[in-house]
Amino acid sequence: MVPRGTPFPTDDPGFEAKALCLHLAREAAVPSLARRVFFDRGALDHLAYARSGHWELTPAEIRSCTRPRYDLAFLIEPPPAGIPTLSHAEAAFVGQLVAQIEIVYAEAGIPLIRVPYRPCDERARLILHQVTDRG
Repeated sequence: MVPRGTPFPTDDPGFEAKALCLHLAREAAVPSLARRVFFDRGALDHLAYARSGHWELTPAEIRSCTRPRYDLAFLIEPPPAGIPTLSHAEAAFVGQLVAQIEIVYAEAGIPLIRVPYRPCDERARLILHQVTDRG
């Protein structure tokens, strides 16, 4: 039984492990000659979700989260006023998750650039500017 106030209480406890498996399969499918690849989340994000929520990962799954190597990561900040469709518990979870994402990328030594919540075209320009400047 999941206690009241738990964010996303109906999620399967194995959800993050299943999402990680799909993510790693997508990364494995990237052609070796690909010069630049964007994912909507990195393997380390799954570790951050597991640390922040009630979705446990096994030690082997945790190792698989920390194995991929990225040159750079971006964290799209949530709207400053919050997300109106989230419950109080879910909104609190988002705050914990953002902090945990910063921690897991710092632990891995991967630069994490925060992207302010702005219109999509502005965020895209900021991201493309960062990857272009870094070669």
